Amino acid sequence: MFSKNIPSVDLFQRLGAKNVETWARRLGFTTKIIPDDALALGASCSRIDEMTRAFTVFARDGRWWPRSANAGAGNKDWVYVRRVKDRDGNVLEDNTVAYDPQLTAGDRFDRIEATAGIAPEQAIPVRSAYLMNKLLSQAIKHGFSKTLRNTDIHAAGKTGTSSDTHDTWFIGYTSRFISTVWLGDEWKVRALGRTDAAFVTVEPLWARYMYEVSRNYPNPEIPWHVPDGINPKDRGAHSKGERGSMSLIYRSTRQTPDPSGGLDI
Repeated sequence: MFSKNIPSVDLFQRLGAKNVETWARRLGFTTKIIPDDALALGASCSRIDEMTRAFTVFARDGRWWPRSANAGAGNKDWVYVRRVKDRDGNVLEDNTVAYDPQLTAGDRFDRIEATAGIAPEQAIPVRSAYLMNKLLSQAIKHGFSKTLRNTDIHAAGKTGTSSDTHDTWFIGYTSRFISTVWLGDEWKVRALGRTDAAFVTVEPLWARYMYEVSRNYPNPEIPWHVPDGINPKDRGAHSKGERGSMSLIYRSTRQTPDPSGGLDI
């Protein structure tokens, strides 16, 4: 599986810059977005936390996460403080989840009660998130991800390499964890090597780190479930999997990948 710019540009032109910007905002991006043709290749700058947070929406069937009434974090914010107690042990702020391994059995039941009945906000359609899950997992199975595949950890994710390799990214998730690795020069003074694309630099870092983090947890394939109302054969065609597949095939005369051939985030 090759990372090609042509399909991204074609899709961008079909959708239109304003629609692409609107979708980015639905995924929680707050940074400045320049809606020109270069946006198709990821030219607008973004932050690591927002990029990572957007990928959690794909993993969560297009939803944000539920927050209880006494949670300090907003519905779309990362949790940086798990729990705050006063000197008497009373909980003042609690952002833990029921499956937090550091909680006692009683505290886990308390968290289940605190979040019961709270419906998370739907950011994007369930079908769109499911298709992204499939696409990102296929990129790992059939792309330049040999190091990651060698760990036998099922994951979904995407590399990103900017022009002149000043920025290399990998954002990926398992059924339980998500993390992002970045390597480059934020001052744009010294680029990495010409052949140092993301699958060479940061994806092996991510693989080694996430292997240690997730190897003792369940390791289902991604997507790990099919949401209600979704056809598992759906490949994104208008038929939604009911009448076979319908997809465009983009061909290139280039036989080998060019790691520095423009933006591909």
